[in-house]
Amino acid sequence: MIAPTRRQSAAREAIRRFLADGAGTPGKSPIDWQGRCIDTQTSPVGWPIHRAQIAAELTARVDGKNIPNQMETSYCGPAAFLYCLLHDRPDLYVAYAIGLWQHGHYDFASGKTHMDVAGMRGMATEMRKLDAARKANPKIGRVSNLDWMTMASLSASTRPLRSIWGAPEPSDQGASVTYPQVLKGWFAAVGSRPVASSMGLGALKSNLSSFLDIARHWSSCWIVMQIDVSLLSNTGKDFFGGRHWVVMDPHHMPLVRRGAGGPVVPMGEAAADIWKAPAEALENGQVFNGPHMRDWQTNMRLVSWGRETYPLAEQKLDRLVDRLYGAYAFPHIR
Repeated sequence: MIAPTRRQSAAREAIRRFLADGAGTPGKSPIDWQGRCIDTQTSPVGWPIHRAQIAAELTARVDGKNIPNQMETSYCGPAAFLYCLLHDRPDLYVAYAIGLWQHGHYDFASGKTHMDVAGMRGMATEMRKLDAARKANPKIGRVSNLDWMTMASLSASTRPLRSIWGAPEPSDQGASVTYPQVLKGWFAAVGSRPVASSMGLGALKSNLSSFLDIARHWSSCWIVMQIDVSLLSNTGKDFFGGRHWVVMDPHHMPLVRRGAGGPVVPMGEAAADIWKAPAEALENGQVFNGPHMRDWQTNMRLVSWGRETYPLAEQKLDRLVDRLYGAYAFPHIR
């Protein structure tokens, strides 16, 4: 799952060094400047997750055994960004997590763009509550300690008006919303700025034509979309609570079939078919949502809730109409 082997090797070496730093010298306990023994297995800044545990969770990520998963939280935006970062730069993902565990903050920097991500007072307490909830009822899935630390820190450090929200909690709704400009800032901090965008302004939806244009960039970019969650489930549209960030599956080329029994083509190529609409669609302004293409089948898969290859609830272009707030095409992170 994770690309460049060189980056994987660097990530694994960083984890190895992280574990070695905690082992110390056999027969000797590290001491601080006051002569007190140092517990190298606990986080110096108070995260209630031991060094070996965070290393094990990071190793599983780098080995492709799982991906970032917001679970019961509303951190779909951080999950989408961190999925892309993990995929392209597992070494940077590991450095970010270790930096938070060791120092309580991490500085992403690309050129003149800097983004300092820091934990907040109260996050460690929430992590303890999550641990207690897992022990009390292990059958109910909870956000992992790794994901809570990396996602909550990212969200809380960059959200607008963060001074009025207080420390994040897994049950946060409004406080954990990822605004489009915030998401753009995260990618900019790792050197990736959008080459195309179909994001609507505020409450506006994006039309099918704009989205198909964005899909042209699938082979060279991350297609990060803000959707109505009903795109993936058989639920009604939810204007206020249903917005959800997802990533187009980078391993599964999105295709469409032109009509019943027609040829199968890359989704981006279907953008030109928008203008083959009947005359009445051209006259009434409905052409941009492709009324003549609604029953075209698609195999598009999305990354969401810790799962790749997530299918649409109905695998037709019609399912996309009025369920897209927009998308960005971000070049892969180098």
